[in-house]
Amino acid sequence: MNAATLRLCVYAATASPAQEVPRAIDELHYVARTLAETGAFIHPNLGLLAARRRVGGYADALLDEIDAQNFSSVEDDLFRWARTIEANDALRHLLLDRDAPLQARLGLTTQLLEGKVDPVSLELARFTITGGRARDVVGTLDFLVDYVARARDWRVARVHAARTLDDASQAELVRSLSALTGKDVELQIADQPDLLGGVLVEIGDLRLDATTRGRLGALREAVASRQLLESTLNRID
Repeated sequence: MNAATLRLCVYAATASPAQEVPRAIDELHYVARTLAETGAFIHPNLGLLAARRRVGGYADALLDEIDAQNFSSVEDDLFRWARTIEANDALRHLLLDRDAPLQARLGLTTQLLEGKVDPVSLELARFTITGGRARDVVGTLDFLVDYVARARDWRVARVHAARTLDDASQAELVRSLSALTGKDVELQIADQPDLLGGVLVEIGDLRLDATTRGRLGALREAVASRQLLESTLNRID
């Protein structure tokens, strides 16, 4: 199995509910075969949320190829493009018209954005039209702004270390966090001696506390809870 096929299968397994993984892989097979035989990339009509998830999947593929430091530029580009569409009646009328020729909508998007935004932003703006729902272009762009922000949070691990981490320790931490999140992870490390020992990692909405100070705090809470329980039992007696 080549690397691209493996990547698609892994993504299908992680992005789809377990019972839907076989169907997702069958759909990938159909799309790949159609693309190979006709050169056409078929995007079947989907409901609102499913179409947004498809656009999100495309965003995942593009974001995996760029540094997390570029994510904020992509967010800003997409937000400003959504507001531009909202403010311009003629532009909004064309881009949200599902009966308008696809190439006309894509061409205008490229004409207005190319060279002015990050290349990833342009690709996402175009795929919002081809892979999303015509009436939901602005909504899908706003969805992508939030999606990219969450993806950035899960790509950057903020590490507070009691002592400086050597290269081997950093590499091991990256491997562990990548296995945990399923994404390439970048470290932002700050030395914090008052942690006494160990590391505190914050990535997305996940907090991993392996510090000496954290363990001491947990111990104090456990002792306090035990003392409270014993006090309550004594009063009951």
